[in-house]
Amino acid sequence: MRNLTATLCLTIAVLLGSAGMSLSADYQKGLTAYQSGDYATALREWKSLAEQGNARAQFSLGVMYRKGRGVPQDDKTAVKWYTLAAQQGNEYAQVNLGYMYDYGQGVPEDFKTAMKWYILAAEQGDARAQEWMKQHRNMIAKEQERNRIVREKQQERIRIAREKQSASNPGFKDLKPGLSRSSIKDKKVCRGELDIKSVTTCYGIDNLKFFGTFDNIGVLNKLTVDLGPIVGSVGLINQLSTYLQKGETNIYLKMRNALGEKYKLDFEYSERDRQLFNANDKNKLYTVYEKGQVALLVTRKKKGYSHDLWLYIEYRDVKPAQIFFKSTKPKRAKKGDF
Repeated sequence: MRNLTATLCLTIAVLLGSAGMSLSADYQKGLTAYQSGDYATALREWKSLAEQGNARAQFSLGVMYRKGRGVPQDDKTAVKWYTLAAQQGNEYAQVNLGYMYDYGQGVPEDFKTAMKWYILAAEQGDARAQEWMKQHRNMIAKEQERNRIVREKQQERIRIAREKQSASNPGFKDLKPGLSRSSIKDKKVCRGELDIKSVTTCYGIDNLKFFGTFDNIGVLNKLTVDLGPIVGSVGLINQLSTYLQKGETNIYLKMRNALGEKYKLDFEYSERDRQLFNANDKNKLYTVYEKGQVALLVTRKKKGYSHDLWLYIEYRDVKPAQIFFKSTKPKRAKKGDF
């Protein structure tokens, strides 16, 4: 690809020799001066036009700065003028700008941006850009393949690290956040796919349902265990305080006590939260343990024309737990606030 250097970085002479374009009197005056070596006059004429938005003059100024004719050689300033002309559709500026990005001259090397400008020039029929594109597409394809391999290796390292961490995460038996889909499948403890779009049974336990939320690399962020209903009638929702204090036969109290014995309690819903829940101003009541890694959730689940109170346990991996904990932790007023 690099053997295209001589043909891609266009000069004003090539531009005029191949374009067959009509030029304004002011531009022509600058061109005559440039061709005679009077770069100071060319600069004066073209800069005025360039600042008024003349794309040809902008391109020509870019060439002057690129070659250091009449001005100190300055690739960054050349890129500035090439860009202004290229944005107006000047195909020669587009080719030169693509070259600058391709070789990292005046700008950081950037194949994708180079490709963008070569494509625009090629669409206008520029043969040099079209030839470059044929070679560049192959290079981009190889670069994309390399990036894919690197990305997959990075993701695999992340998966391995999170799998290792999962051993210390809370969970249901050995089904824990931090495990990958493949590891969960290998355990062969769930009857179906552990997915948020469907529920399945695990460990042969028929009265519990399981589902999970995975991240973009296939690692389990959150495991949810569906424990079933607390009460079964919409008319009883307003009696939640009674049903959550009926004794050890209540599933909520049994689970709250069981989790409290195993995990450190961080916070639970307040009486005010319960009142808001009963007034339908709040749809979830959380009791949270271990900085958000374990949570007992009371919510409503529609069943026919009514809603049951439903109970879930949620297990989260470390980072999702941190986000959940921060967003869920109650913000209470302090004495000094009054």
